[in-house]
Amino acid sequence: MSQASASDRKSIRAQEKRAAYIDRARGDFVRVMMSTIEGRLYVHEHLSTCHIFATTFNLNALQSAFAEGQRNIGLQLLNDVMRFCPEQYLPMMREANVRHDSDNRSTSPRSSEGTSAEQFDGSPDSRRDTEGSIDILGGDDYDPYRTEDA
Repeated sequence: MSQASASDRKSIRAQEKRAAYIDRARGDFVRVMMSTIEGRLYVHEHLSTCHIFATTFNLNALQSAFAEGQRNIGLQLLNDVMRFCPEQYLPMMREANVRHDSDNRSTSPRSSEGTSAEQFDGSPDSRRDTEGSIDILGGDDYDPYRTEDA
């Protein structure tokens, strides 16, 4: 492809069309990827790896600079998600929280005696379970993998 001249309207228009096509294709890909549980898992894992949800501070300046480079890539991915399908960000985070909670439950031993909400704030709350979370779904935990048929 030849070098485009800033004064050549035809080449400028061709480059604008090409950029618009690439942008549309990128948006379509991000929307398709974020429309599945697997795609949201993939994106969340990459955002986590890129230190989007944590600090990049390190006493070693080279390690800190490397982590900031990773973070820059993660911010570009997060920007694509927020630009093309912001409505998929919350389901992605809910699913990540469910995975995180289920991982914590499976690795930490539970005592048979729960801690009631009354022990924390002095007032019983019938909507709180033994872990203190408010039960707004009538006993059902949020499950992103559950279908409406079940």
